[in-house]
Amino acid sequence: LYTVLAGFVAMAYIAKKHERALIVGFFVGLLVAFKPNFLAWAGLLFLGGYWQIAVTAGITAGILSILPALIHGIEVYDQWISAVQDCTLTAVVGNSSFHGMWTRIGLDWMGYVLSAVLVLILVVWVWTRRPDWATLSAVGIVTALLISPLAWPGYMLILMPALFMQRWSLALSVACWLLTFPFMLVNMLHSISQLHFLATGSIYHVALLIILLVML
Repeated sequence: LYTVLAGFVAMAYIAKKHERALIVGFFVGLLVAFKPNFLAWAGLLFLGGYWQIAVTAGITAGILSILPALIHGIEVYDQWISAVQDCTLTAVVGNSSFHGMWTRIGLDWMGYVLSAVLVLILVVWVWTRRPDWATLSAVGIVTALLISPLAWPGYMLILMPALFMQRWSLALSVACWLLTFPFMLVNMLHSISQLHFLATGSIYHVALLIILLVML
């Protein structure tokens, strides 16, 4: 699944290179249909003036999101909501979102607060700075991961097209090194102590924050 989602992002970037806005929107919409938190990316594109892409993404995601209910019934959405609200699952090390990080600390409500604050900051940032497509998309993808209820290490593959479009720096190198830290080691180390649990559990989260700050 992770490579498929990364493929959707890569195809969106390729289509944008050839100025195929409808195709870009289609692939962004596919991503949103699989992971609704990526509405953050589509929303930032809309605010940034890429309306055709954002609207196409919304239509694509809307159509594809209806299909599971038609096939399996409305219960499929109840199952999804139950899964993302499961605090025992959210607190698992490797969940790199705000919600995962702060649930591990014991302040799960802080994840919602920080997610809302980040979205508000980015709305102002887009409205005042009017960033280009590459910057806006990179920030949108990172934001979608940070505000997601669940952001497992495998989802970091989605960042690859965005990272390849950026001018490299020491900060990005550090972030990528953190992202490549083996999850097997995280699983081995986190149970040693509470400090190890918090430190290893925050590795990928810190990497996302570094990337976001670099892009801004």
